[in-house]
This record gives sequence, C-alpha cells and structure tokens, in this order.
Amino acid sequence: MQTQLDVHKLSVCADNKQILSELSFTTHGQGITAIVGPNGAGKTSLLRAIYGAMPVQSGQILLSGEPLTALTPRQKAKKLAVVTQNNVYDAHLTVEAMLKLGRVPHLSLLSRIGKKELALIESTMALLQITALRSRDFAGLSGGEQQRVLIARALIQEPELLILDEPCNHLDIHYQHQILALLKQLDVAVLMTIHDLNLAAQYAHQVILLNNGCIEAAGTAENVLNKHTIEGVFKLAVHVDRHPLTGAPYVFYKNQCEGN
Repeated sequence: MQTQLDVHKLSVCADNKQILSELSFTTHGQGITAIVGPNGAGKTSLLRAIYGAMPVQSGQILLSGEPLTALTPRQKAKKLAVVTQNNVYDAHLTVEAMLKLGRVPHLSLLSRIGKKELALIESTMALLQITALRSRDFAGLSGGEQQRVLIARALIQEPELLILDEPCNHLDIHYQHQILALLKQLDVAVLMTIHDLNLAAQYAHQVILLNNGCIEAAGTAENVLNKHTIEGVFKLAVHVDRHPLTGAPYVFYKNQCEGN
C-alpha cells in the first residue's frame, strides 16, 4: 500500500492569530513534496501541526487513511520521522549512539539492537557519507555534519513519512544536492519545507506554495513556479526559464537596485 497523506481543511490558530486557514492537499506514494513560500507564510507551522507539535484548530490529517491523532506516540514514531530546524542535545552522545536511537520505536523494552539493525545503520551512514564520524561527539560536529546525522537517524527509523524542516540549512552545495537526490530516489514519502525555489523545482514531485497561511498554488513545479505566481507572492520581479541540464523550471531574480 502506497503512503498517502491527506490534509483536509486544516486550520491552526496561535496567540489569537490565524496561522493556517483551511488547507487541503494530498500527497501520493514516495517522492518529495516541497512546501515553499515567504517567511511567515506558515510553512513550519504546517509541519508542526502534521506531526503533532502544534494544536489544530479544525480539520483532519490522515496518513494512509488513519487519523494521526488516533495514534499513540510509539505508533506515530513508527510511521513518522521528523528533522526540525533547531536540534539541541545536551547529552554527549557519539554519532553511532545517536543513530541507534532511530531504532527505539521498533524495539521492545528488553530487546537489543541486532545484526539487522546494525547493518541498516552501517548502510545509512555510507549513504550519507558519515561513516568516518561514527565515534565523534554529536555536539562537537559542524552544523552541516549534524544535519546529515539527523537525516540519517530519521531514515534509520524507517518511517512511512519523513518530515524535514529546511533540510538544506547548514549544508554546502555538494551536500544539498546529494541529500535531495537521495531523498528523491528512496522508497519513502518526504514532506519538506525549503526556501530555494530552484532546488524545489529540481527535486520535488509536488510543490505547495503557501502565502499568508493559505495555499496559493499546488501541483508540479512547472505549474506552480511560474512568473505570475512567484511575482504575486514574493513581490519580486523574476524570469522563469528552463534549467539547461535538467529541464526543470529555473527562476532568475532581478536585481532590485536596478532601475525599472
């Protein structure tokens, strides 16, 4: 059965302010759904509402037909893996110990990590190119290294849905493309926020453009990331062409210091 996320008329209010207003969308199967939009559009709030870190005013969130609110924390941890923007860990754990935490939802109280789990950890470290970091203290890593470790831990969790809030933060160009290309190929549904419209266009199967807590447009990058829509939402003059290597839409931004 393919993973399907259904968000139906989702509204979120915080501090007497409407953050999200009756959002509805569906994602089907594996692949990346990218949520884009200006600062304050509600991108992170949408993710937090889906994984349960923000109370929902109204609406419904279903994963493969099952309401997420009906799941216990352990059940939810088996289905969802989340990597947020701000991750602070006081405990001094090695990278390998951090990665082993990804298997906790799947283990009983007295069971230990076995050969199958260790093999999964090894293969995931190789995929994310972090094997050499295995004995390092997680807290002592650079921001980019920590981000790759956290994404690896999320994959080791083997979720149905992987939720990532700005996964390219702290990553250089090489690792931005490496990780997004990897996520695109994996047999897992990915829902992520991202600022870079061109990265979204190149790697996402579906793009959702948020503006002022509402969905401005949703669909393929070609349908969503057009000149009219981008200029209307971001208030910035652009030219949209094709990437010469991938054929995906590519957004060029006008220098605002230039005259009209």
